[in-house]
Amino acid sequence: MLSIFLRRNIAHKLTTAQICRTFSTVIENHGISDIKNLKNNVRSLKIDIRSEVKNVEYDIKGIENEVKSIGNYIKQLGINVFEKDLVNLEIDMKSVGNEVKDLGNYVNCLKNDLRNDVNSLKSDVKILKDDIRNNFTELEENIKCNYDNELEWEECE
Repeated sequence: MLSIFLRRNIAHKLTTAQICRTFSTVIENHGISDIKNLKNNVRSLKIDIRSEVKNVEYDIKGIENEVKSIGNYIKQLGINVFEKDLVNLEIDMKSVGNEVKDLGNYVNCLKNDLRNDVNSLKSDVKILKDDIRNNFTELEENIKCNYDNELEWEECE
């Protein structure tokens, strides 16, 4: 594709600088749009995680309110607390503790998922930068072969 483009444009006597600017613009625009898409994906993931964290915080506040309610219940009972109520209270407290632990695990999973997604996006950006760099190198070599050595394109390929 590159050689066809260059053959056609050389026939129109474009300068090396004009060809480089054309390819530079095409490659930069392609790379920039890919990087913008990656940035938008990261932003979207951050928004999703913030939303999930807010949901977890809301759940934790609900659990805290349940604990306060249990504390108020104990105060109301005062000295007349029965053993059965204490056992039920202990069971409720264990349940609340397990819910908090589950929520903490969920938040850690979200953090790990985000970290993995960001690392994957970083890798994609690096690959994209390398591809752009390689395309410029190939373009420079083809232009140099054609203009410096005054060879036909068929001999260069």
